[in-house]
Amino acid sequence: MKGRSWYSGIIVFALVTLCATFGGTIAFAADETAAVDKVRIDFNAAFNAGDADAIERVFDAEGTLLPPGMPAVTGRENIGNRYRDLFRTTRFRFELRSGDIRVCDGWAFMNVEFARTDIPKAGGGETSVEGYCVLVLKKQPDGSWKIFRDIWNEAPKP
Repeated sequence: MKGRSWYSGIIVFALVTLCATFGGTIAFAADETAAVDKVRIDFNAAFNAGDADAIERVFDAEGTLLPPGMPAVTGRENIGNRYRDLFRTTRFRFELRSGDIRVCDGWAFMNVEFARTDIPKAGGGETSVEGYCVLVLKKQPDGSWKIFRDIWNEAPKP
C-alpha cells in the first residue's frame, strides 16, 4: 500500500511546510510524538471495543470526520453518534497502524495506513478493507492531543 499513499504524504508535507513557512517550529521531541501516537492507540482500542464514548474522548470539540464518498461529520457529539450507529449493527477488527508523525506549534500531522474487518452482528459475511488516513491533531489547553480532522480513503481492491 505504501506506493499508493503518495497523496497522503503530499498533504502532510504541505501542512508541515506551511507551518514552517509561517514561523512555526517543527518539533520531533519523543515525548510529543509519543503523546500524539497515544491518540492512535486509544482510537484503536475504542474502535475495537465498539465504544463510541471513548471515540468521542479522542476528538476535539470541533473535530471533523471526512469519510470517503460521504458527507463530513462535524463536532465531537455528532462523531460519537455516527460511531454509535455503526456499532449497533457491526463489530469491527480495526488497526490504525503506526506511521509518520510531525508536530508543529500545537498541531500534529499523522500519515498512516489502516486495516478494518466489518462483522455484521446479524450474521453474514465479513468484509475487509484497507486504506490510508491523515489525522490532524490539535494540542488542548491541558497539554493533551485530540483529533481535529480525520481524513481517510479506502485502497482499491486488487
